[in-house]
Amino acid sequence: MKKLMILCIVSAFCYSALSQGSMVKKSDTNMSFTNKMEKEYVMMKDGLALHVKNGNTTTLSSPFKLNNGGLVMPNGTIQLSDGTTKKLKEGEYIDIDGQMGKTKNK
Repeated sequence: MKKLMILCIVSAFCYSALSQGSMVKKSDTNMSFTNKMEKEYVMMKDGLALHVKNGNTTTLSSPFKLNNGGLVMPNGTIQLSDGTTKKLKEGEYIDIDGQMGKTKNK
C-alpha cells in the first residue's frame, strides 16, 4: 500500500512539472504574438492615411507625431524633424519610430 501511495505522489509531481513546462511555452507564443500586435504605424491604402495601433485601423484625421519628432499629416505627407518632407506612396508605411517600409499586402 505504501508503494502505491508513493507511486501516486510521484506521478502527481511529474504531471504537475510537465504541465507547467508546456504552459510556459504557450505563454511565450502568446507574448510574441502580443508584441507583434502592439506595433503602431501609419500606412497609405487607397489614397488614405490609415493609423494602425494594436491591430485596430482608423483613418488619420489629425497630424500624427512620431517618436523622432516628425509629423505625419492626414494626406500622407511626412514632415521630418530636420525640416524635410516626404510623401507616403500607396502601400508604404512609417512606424512610430520613423522607419519607413512597404506593406506586404498588395
